[in-house]
Amino acid sequence: MGIKNLFLKDKKDRLYLITATHTTRIELKKVGKALEAKELRFAAPELLMEHLGVEPGSVTPLALINDRQKEVHIIIDAEIFAHEYIQIHPLKNDATVVISSKDLMAFFKTIQRTAIAYNFLEHQLQQ
Repeated sequence: MGIKNLFLKDKKDRLYLITATHTTRIELKKVGKALEAKELRFAAPELLMEHLGVEPGSVTPLALINDRQKEVHIIIDAEIFAHEYIQIHPLKNDATVVISSKDLMAFFKTIQRTAIAYNFLEHQLQQ
């Protein structure tokens, strides 16, 4: 399953990485409301490079390894877990690797991060 990644910030300059299936419709106003993140919008390329160490077009959940201050909130489309494997960029968009959704969660655990599962169809956080 292909995925898409959005690097966002809110009115309070909090940062978010949304990882969703490539077919998921993401409504920023509704996501922002659920996350209590007013005025959710795309973050500047400079912030992307500063926090994740990648350029626009190369955003990937694997770049969270570069977020040493752990300032980026991780939002994962709950639909991803319905697929055994996902396709992601390995920090550059000139290649794609396939990993299991289970291994993505293991990666987050390895870098001591917690992801929030979000149901984009029902616009609610999941447990």
